[in-house]
Amino acid sequence: MSGKALGHARALHKLSVRHAQSGRFHEALQSVDQAIGLAPENAELHFHRAEVLCAMGRREQALEDYREAIALRPDYAEAVNNLGDTLLALGRAAEALAQFERALELRPGFLLALNNRGNALQALGRHDAALLSYDRALAQEPGSADILNNRANALLSLRRLEEAEADSRKALALQPGHVEALLNLGKAQFARSRFDDALRSFDAAIAAGPNHADAWRHRGMALATLRRHQEAWSSYERAIALKPDFADAWIASGVLYSELAQFDKAIKCYRQALAAQPGSVSAKYHIADALRKLEKNDEALAALEEVLRLDPDYDYVRGQLAWLRRQRCDWRRFAADCDGIVASVRAGKRVAEPFEFLVLTDNAGDQLQCARSWSQHQLQRTALPLWRGERYRHDRPRIAYVSADFRGHPISYLLAGLFEQHDRARFETFGIGFGAEDRGPVATRVTQAFEHFVDITAMNHIDAARMLREHEIDIAVDLMGYTKWSRPGIFMLRPCPVQVNYLGLPATMGAEFMDYFIADPFVAPAGADPGYAEKLVRLPDSFQGNDSARRGAERTPAKAEVGLPAHGVVFCSFNNSAKITPQTFGVWMEILRGVEHSVLWIYPDHAALQENLRREAQARGVDGSRLVFAAAAHYPEHLARLRLADLFLDTLPFNAGATASDALWSGVPVITMPGEAFAARMAGSLLHAVGMPELVTSSLEEYQALAIRLGRNPELLTATKAKLARNRLTQPLFDTGRFRRHLEAAYLAMWERAQRGEPPAAITVQAASSATSTTR
Repeated sequence: MSGKALGHARALHKLSVRHAQSGRFHEALQSVDQAIGLAPENAELHFHRAEVLCAMGRREQALEDYREAIALRPDYAEAVNNLGDTLLALGRAAEALAQFERALELRPGFLLALNNRGNALQALGRHDAALLSYDRALAQEPGSADILNNRANALLSLRRLEEAEADSRKALALQPGHVEALLNLGKAQFARSRFDDALRSFDAAIAAGPNHADAWRHRGMALATLRRHQEAWSSYERAIALKPDFADAWIASGVLYSELAQFDKAIKCYRQALAAQPGSVSAKYHIADALRKLEKNDEALAALEEVLRLDPDYDYVRGQLAWLRRQRCDWRRFAADCDGIVASVRAGKRVAEPFEFLVLTDNAGDQLQCARSWSQHQLQRTALPLWRGERYRHDRPRIAYVSADFRGHPISYLLAGLFEQHDRARFETFGIGFGAEDRGPVATRVTQAFEHFVDITAMNHIDAARMLREHEIDIAVDLMGYTKWSRPGIFMLRPCPVQVNYLGLPATMGAEFMDYFIADPFVAPAGADPGYAEKLVRLPDSFQGNDSARRGAERTPAKAEVGLPAHGVVFCSFNNSAKITPQTFGVWMEILRGVEHSVLWIYPDHAALQENLRREAQARGVDGSRLVFAAAAHYPEHLARLRLADLFLDTLPFNAGATASDALWSGVPVITMPGEAFAARMAGSLLHAVGMPELVTSSLEEYQALAIRLGRNPELLTATKAKLARNRLTQPLFDTGRFRRHLEAAYLAMWERAQRGEPPAAITVQAASSATSTTR
């Protein structure tokens, strides 16, 4: 190349740089192309061309020029670093990391490469390694706001929230208007449940960068958590206006609709996210979740299967799929679901939600592991506890029951009498309710039963927890656990000295912030304690409260009205169909085969379940027409129609709870076989408490034989029903006042320990009229 040509190429290079600095990238590209035409083997020209192409958003083309620059000059560390940076921007983090490693080999301690290496490791989920890379970079340049901000990102991913907040503040001290640092500060505050502080930080980020779409999204999330819904939607709309293909903002908007039970609107948002980002597994999962909540289970099943195909390790999907299949009694993958999910739980994977896991195993240790995994993932306490050891001096201990189920729900059907009969001379009672409004008679009765009732539907978790703390609640009782619409986040903030897990979830919550679990000596026999994160409280008769004032409809329908034959023994099982296993169903079919003209009455009535169970019956030699499917009914009418049944057949390993006591109250004997964990022993507890232990069997063979014997022997069946009718009014199960005294004795024992500053301990309540208690 002549000196004249080289000089001309240099001049064109300088011109291109000036154009690029002025934002005139097309002119810059034309100039550098002319320069490369004169000096094609000049690595710096290819490097500059790649920079211009990146500025124009043409990153794939830029890769070619960076690679050409490196080919011409293999030790060109800047080009290697920039190649990696471009690959990272294209989402190719593993390839990018290799380039940053190469750049550091060429130039050890290369600051840009160290920082970018951290970014690539962060993108790959290798947060600890990313942190080390940022630390090396900061050792060279401790005053870099960008590197401090990147380090805060890694710390956020590692849930080291105080350090993340500290690094964000350091970055802001160096560069007060650093948008990303303000955003990270807000994220750290949000994760520590400091929602008002987080909102201020997001507002500051928006003030510094009004067009930062992610800052608007996070502002919306803070507002949504603060229950400022309209403002939240406005923020999401602003984020989407700035970035129409912002899938995460569409998803956040959908989540808000879903939390407000507006699932159709939520699905529209999720579909917008999917349109913006067709490969978004998160959007597909949220669509499936909303379909489940709409009870469009066929569509939800297909959607979850698609999620699992795209990401076999997506959190909790395998358990949700297993539950949906079991609700339909589709048992084609039954063994694989059980074995695979249990093995994954044991390996510490997040594959099943605690309630849905109960249908898969009665191993208490596995249930504890599942609950712990769930609570640690979903409920990481990041704020200081609201109650910090203060001793309340109340004349009457304050008991608060927290639930979304103060409505026409089994929890209220069981406990309405307890709430009404609490000894107000000794206890001050609070109902803490939330969820969909229900003005039915049960909701009215329950809410009026409390001395105080507070609706926290409009409160976020921290405000609800603060309310409990401000009311100086001594004992807070979570009646939901991890069931639908539950809010364990309130309890996570530790607003009360004593926190109790009772009734809603028939298993441990696996959470360090729950102190006690209400049980009895049958559901939690000696040696069961290691299966619970909470300390066990054993009531003397049964764990289950019952309302002796509940009534079924006066009129009992004719059998023909509910689809039952006029003659023959009616076996029934009104449990959730997800509790039915192939093994249990096989035993039921043997019972039908053994009792001529008998039928099995099952709930609920939906097409897929009917088809599957009738097919399964035929495969076991039983005419599918001997299965009768009950339609939905209001509770009083359901209790009335139950009188038409002869025997209730329990499910294993997840027993009947409220459905068993409904049957016993309606005069229908229950046959059960206990397993290991709480949920597998509930019906046995109820039968002992109603004085019918002879209906508790020790094997499936005994279970089957007993049902056939009772079904074939009308006199024995009549005598069994007569005994139940007598016992219903004389044995402890339905004695609301007796249960209330025992439970109050347990509460006093918990409260007295807390007053003495002693940690929770297992409690056994003695069966006596005064219901005194002992601890160990």
